[in-house]
Amino acid sequence: MAERDFIGDRARNALRTLPEFVPGAGLWARIESAERTRRFRTRWMRVGFAMAASVVAAVTLVQVQRDIPSTPSEMLSGQAESQVLEGQWQQIAASVRSVPSGSVQLRVIDAALQSAYDRDAAPGEILALWRERNRALRGLIDGYRNTGTRDALAVTRI
Repeated sequence: MAERDFIGDRARNALRTLPEFVPGAGLWARIESAERTRRFRTRWMRVGFAMAASVVAAVTLVQVQRDIPSTPSEMLSGQAESQVLEGQWQQIAASVRSVPSGSVQLRVIDAALQSAYDRDAAPGEILALWRERNRALRGLIDGYRNTGTRDALAVTRI
């Protein structure tokens, strides 16, 4: 079989007339230095990204652990305390002529608590809402008892 001629004679002659490339003496040293620098940068960028990912993972893990109650009984005790406080508040509220302004805050917390249950919120978020509800109830009860009047104080958040 005849060998195919991919490069024509004219192109072959043009290529032969080109000068021979002779690299300078320091070319390979510069190439090696540039490659070493590139590898060094790449390595440290990977280390930096790995460290950043580790920090994000650690912060996320701490946040997730913070959201989970330490014991399941902690949630139950918050609910039980709220029932006791609710009973005390119902006795006081029955003797009050008008609706105390603090009870509006309690309704807002109750709505947030119901919303958290409806959307299946994290246990830590629900526990925080139970604690907030108990603080609001305590504030209403203490406010009524400390003033000695028939009007309970509003819950004040600081």
